[in-house]
Amino acid sequence: MFQTREVLTSVLPKYCHGTVVDLGCGYGKYKGLIEQFSDKYISVDNKSSADQFNNNQTPNLDYVCDVSSTPLLDNYADTVICTEVIEHVPDPFKVMKEISRILKPGGYLILSSGWLTPYHPEPKDYWRFSHEGYEELCNRQNLKIVESHKQGGFWIVIFFLFFRRLDLKHKKLYLKLIRPINFIYKVVDYLDNSKKTMDSIGHLIIAKKV
Repeated sequence: MFQTREVLTSVLPKYCHGTVVDLGCGYGKYKGLIEQFSDKYISVDNKSSADQFNNNQTPNLDYVCDVSSTPLLDNYADTVICTEVIEHVPDPFKVMKEISRILKPGGYLILSSGWLTPYHPEPKDYWRFSHEGYEELCNRQNLKIVESHKQGGFWIVIFFLFFRRLDLKHKKLYLKLIRPINFIYKVVDYLDNSKKTMDSIGHLIIAKKV
């Protein structure tokens, strides 16, 4: 998801430590980043996404299981990281209950998902969550949000959707425009910083188990 790595890079030093469960990790694209701040990295995924798991991306997972029902012990993890997963599960409240169960008291959840993003089934695409939606998910499971980060603003949304469409329908042209796109992004990011709105591509929140 747009800007997820950038936001993770900024929050992991403060909130990621000890035993870390990467819940719905896919092929592990953030594994190297997370391992810099963890004593033990645990990868969990049900391998249902054909996009994440193809012939070129077949990592050895620690646990292959439903992310809403893992074999991990109660109060097992110091940190749970769940990026771009919650929108793809049929029952997000059940997943949050499982996260709270395996997370130690005082431990942190780092959770992200899309908001104004195109349909992207992996293998299904069920939900979108506003900040109030994250609060409801967390409050039901003794989790308190301590930080919330938007992934872009209004102009980034327009920029992202336009070039997303170009990428899907005119791949060759999109690849030719990579360098100009990077320049345009910097301009658009400046515009967003000059005028704050509630619009965003997605959100990343940090919640503490109380």
